[in-house]
Amino acid sequence: MGFKKSRDFNKALLAKLAWMIASNRDSLCMNLLRSKYKVRKNWIQSEPSKNASPTWKAIKKTKPLIAKGACYLVGNVEAIKKTHIPLRSRADKLIWVPNSKGAFSVKSVYKANQDPPCGSSTVQWQKIWKIKAHDRIKMLLWRIGSNVLPTKNNLALRIGTSDPNCVLCGSEPETTTHLFFHCQVARAIWFGCSWGIRTDKMSIASNEDILKIILNLDELKNRVKEYLMALDHEHDKDRSEELTSWMPPPRNYIKLNVDAAISQAFTSLAVVARNESGEVLKVWTKIHDLCSPTQVEAAAIQWALKLAIDEN
Repeated sequence: MGFKKSRDFNKALLAKLAWMIASNRDSLCMNLLRSKYKVRKNWIQSEPSKNASPTWKAIKKTKPLIAKGACYLVGNVEAIKKTHIPLRSRADKLIWVPNSKGAFSVKSVYKANQDPPCGSSTVQWQKIWKIKAHDRIKMLLWRIGSNVLPTKNNLALRIGTSDPNCVLCGSEPETTTHLFFHCQVARAIWFGCSWGIRTDKMSIASNEDILKIILNLDELKNRVKEYLMALDHEHDKDRSEELTSWMPPPRNYIKLNVDAAISQAFTSLAVVARNESGEVLKVWTKIHDLCSPTQVEAAAIQWALKLAIDEN
């Protein structure tokens, strides 16, 4: 269900032809190729000839992929164990080590060519399918953990699209972690929820971090506590503030909540529009000039008033 890297998949298909040549597949096409290019038993280790056709050169370039998992199954292994040579010896057979039955497949050579290899993830996959949630949620979590969501960054890496930047903010590559947590629009939506969560205070560096938070409720509680402690730490110690929930506007009114963030080079403004049901109707974000906290908060309020006028 994910997107394969087209270049690696093409190499895997060519590697299948190389495997058929190296394993002495008995077919007219393979026999012609072996005869024309003088394929010997040590063909996998030999250097490619300079006067070969482009197709043959492409096939020979996949020999390192074959070498990763190919080995010869000794035909006289029983004779070695019994320390004598049998009367009828069997020919050595080329087998594919990544497969338990020694059978070569395009899928297995594609996986062997990935970096990092499949199976290196520390995600507890069984927990995903056991959680009490809709199957669509489980499938979304699986896609996040497998990094197969069609984000612009994944599309650029796997099928060669030109622009990997986020479609919402345009400032960074659209990875899964950026799309859900680091993007300015995503941060505004998180902050606009009833908890007022600030994702910039959460240490989410990979897709596995996202799943670990969701699958481990104790970890989720700890993250919420860390967030609340960080929120309290930002306020003056002399002030005793109570955490208040979001208050809905009167019926048929729309409430605009604003916020601002300050970095070393610029400031960011965000405005969230919600109705009396708490439904997020629209989100605006933009980059603002670097200024003091008071000034940037005032700029956010001024921008919200302008948006209210422009949106009627």
